[in-house]
Amino acid sequence: MKTTDIGDHTVSGQVQHRNSPADVSSTVTDKTTNKTSALQGNRDIAKYEIRRIDSSAAEVAVHSGSLSPLCLHALVCLTWLLYFGTQFQCCLRGSATNTKSAVWHSWVLFVCEVILAGPEFFQIVELSLSILPGSRQRPRAGYRLEGDDAPLVHVFITTCGEASATVVSTLAGAIGQNYPKACYRVFVLDDARDRKLQLEIESVNKQTCEMLGTKPVVYLARAKTLEGRQYYKAGNLSFGIQTSKDEYGSSEFIAGLDADMIVEPDWLRRVVPHLVLSPELAVVSPPQSFYNVPDGDILAQDASVLQNVLEPARDRIGCSMCHGSGYVMRREALESIGGWPLVNIGEDILCSYLLNQGGWQTAFIKDELQFGVTCESFHAYVSQRMRWTAGNLLSAQRFRLFLPYLEQSKITVIQRLHGFMQSVKTYFWIALILPMVVLPFGLMLPTIYLPYTARSAACSETVRYSFVAMWVTTKLWKRKNFGHVGARNLFNLSNNRLWITPYIVCAYWQSLWCDLEDTTFEISGTFQSPLNERSTQERPNFWKRMSNPLIVMHTLYWCLASSALVIWLWSIAFGDSMHLHHLTGLTIRLFEIALATFIPVKYMCFPPFSVAPEERIKSDVLGADRAMGKTWTQRVGNELLCKHISELLIIIVCIFIH
Repeated sequence: MKTTDIGDHTVSGQVQHRNSPADVSSTVTDKTTNKTSALQGNRDIAKYEIRRIDSSAAEVAVHSGSLSPLCLHALVCLTWLLYFGTQFQCCLRGSATNTKSAVWHSWVLFVCEVILAGPEFFQIVELSLSILPGSRQRPRAGYRLEGDDAPLVHVFITTCGEASATVVSTLAGAIGQNYPKACYRVFVLDDARDRKLQLEIESVNKQTCEMLGTKPVVYLARAKTLEGRQYYKAGNLSFGIQTSKDEYGSSEFIAGLDADMIVEPDWLRRVVPHLVLSPELAVVSPPQSFYNVPDGDILAQDASVLQNVLEPARDRIGCSMCHGSGYVMRREALESIGGWPLVNIGEDILCSYLLNQGGWQTAFIKDELQFGVTCESFHAYVSQRMRWTAGNLLSAQRFRLFLPYLEQSKITVIQRLHGFMQSVKTYFWIALILPMVVLPFGLMLPTIYLPYTARSAACSETVRYSFVAMWVTTKLWKRKNFGHVGARNLFNLSNNRLWITPYIVCAYWQSLWCDLEDTTFEISGTFQSPLNERSTQERPNFWKRMSNPLIVMHTLYWCLASSALVIWLWSIAFGDSMHLHHLTGLTIRLFEIALATFIPVKYMCFPPFSVAPEERIKSDVLGADRAMGKTWTQRVGNELLCKHISELLIIIVCIFIH
């Protein structure tokens, strides 16, 4: 059954009206350009057969289309503004009645609380943007391209030193697509010039490609010079994309895969239709799924919150991020921004922003279509996060924090707000180091009582009850928006934000004395861990693991934060507890810090075992490793219940003990 897109989207006999939010973005930036593209797209779509399919993935709460999410978001924002506004007012009143040192102390503690709350508040605002007028009101529909007519796609697999067996398995998944054989070609871009890999590809061409009737795989290795920047993955991709056009003819779409990400057979058939149906879309990305995440993951490595909450929300406003693998991109869109951005790090995120800047939309679909491996050690994970932070800093600098009048582009107001929030959130994350250092000492100083003794009773009551309101509404908001991925997964992500802060600061510090354009790139798949803590045969004994400098740092800080918390709670319960309810928020934050900074210590004390490949994957007839089930777990756990009970007890002690 043929489908057309002239006026309406017709899919398997079902008609969705023009500008239906389930299928097309509601915001068109450059009306003249997009109108021309849409007319051309309408003529092209008529020859393709596209079927709408059901998706089994859970829907994000903000997609419900009712007023309840909007009301809940507004209520949470209101209680946050009320609480911190009251705290600010109390600091102003104290400034007029207390000593200079006491006033200075009160403002430092207030700033610490604001910084600690910043990332969480930005997360609330980010999700709130996705339910504003102009965003899509329903989840993006799923599609599948049927028949033997399909647009031409060039698929690029980038590699640089990964094991040839890993690359060949990824290659098997790419060439084993059930997409029309004449409509795609696979290119392997080898930046390491691995002769063994080249021979393996020649063998694949003689055996697998001839058996399947697909186009031969093209092996490309660029010539590097000692002069000039090479731009690592970005340079490799740019070379491959241009070479494919010059030597093998252009293609309507291009797709990218990391060397260790294996796609499902219907990857192209499931992703390409979105680009065909929506001419304003530049790139469509499916989630990255990892089959080697340990069952007891406490490092938040499975990215369940990102893939199941944050990216779908960004998709609603047309600014989902391309994460470097599994995406399919419109070649015309890439060429309109001058090609792949040549930077050492963060090229995928930067490319997404550049496409938005050029008036294009970027999309995220919730279908699990690629499976790979994530970092196998603590040190590799830390290195990866530092690289991501440097990439985010580079994007923030390139776009000047997305401030209007400083950065001119065609992005919508909501997209600009999103970019601004992401940029500021990165710098707030860096600033977390300040309260993490100051708070354990600041709460134990005797001057803690001075700034607030002259505050009015009305102000004290407002602080007390506004904090309770903020705490309750925030818990409800998290339950509503993150419940389907498991509260423990959100707990892991919140902990991650705190314990990884020292490494984020290191990445920022490096950016100050080293140009971000010159940041070195270390491939996760080739990272050599100094501990190999997940290997039962290779990991060192307990004392050697715990004496690692990074773990010693986390252990010492956890002891400091925990001691400060115990001393502070003791002074509240058995000391002069008058006027201390204004510090309930800081006490809760210190409790969260103590919990979070224990994560690396706990991880290294009881490291998880590496997942045996045969437990999660099996090879198909082509040699591609296939995941045997979904790759993230809806985690709950008793620890989270204990955390909530502990927070409630702290609130009772701080607020109701006078």
